Amino acid sequence: MRTFITIILLILVVVGGILTYQRWQALNSFDKPQGNSIVFGNPHGTVTIVEYLDFTCPHCPVVHKVLWEAMKGDTRVKLIMRPFPLLGGNSEPIARMVFAASKQGKMEEFAKVLLANHQNLDMVTIRTYAAQVGLDILQLEADVEESDVRGTVAAAIGSARAMGIAAVPTYYFNGKKFMPEEGVPTVGDFKHMINEAERRTLDETE
Repeated sequence: MRTFITIILLILVVVGGILTYQRWQALNSFDKPQGNSIVFGNPHGTVTIVEYLDFTCPHCPVVHKVLWEAMKGDTRVKLIMRPFPLLGGNSEPIARMVFAASKQGKMEEFAKVLLANHQNLDMVTIRTYAAQVGLDILQLEADVEESDVRGTVAAAIGSARAMGIAAVPTYYFNGKKFMPEEGVPTVGDFKHMINEAERRTLDETE
């Protein structure tokens, strides 16, 4: 009996260690572009915003639009968009289509079109949007099934879960978490968070 309990305890310790290491990895890499990351703004900006979103989430595009307005013309900001297909349905297929678009150099453009037309994201209409941005639909549909695209989406999901994210949209401003739980933040709110993120970073380097 004691041997059995010892084995169980060892298993729990090992599992706990693995989970801790996975979270450590997530904390040390979540704000860095990985693989087919969707990156907007200045790639060398001093303020890194990581945005976890689901393209089928009705709230995500609304908040993203305000953030985009706040970022406009601000060369300090690098935005890393991480699709996190949380809501089921077409969430994961759409995320895979966005990452697959990178193979044709259209990922950022395709993501922006989907966010701008979030009210109508059935798969037929999405193919229309894909054609509008110049994607080869047959190639896109083939690339969606590729193991590297599936792996990229799985990695994005794993990153979000390791960070303890359970709702979208969720943001990190130079590592500080922000969840717009009550209403939609204003442009001024986001500008303030950008300024605060830069100030914190400067304070830490002094």
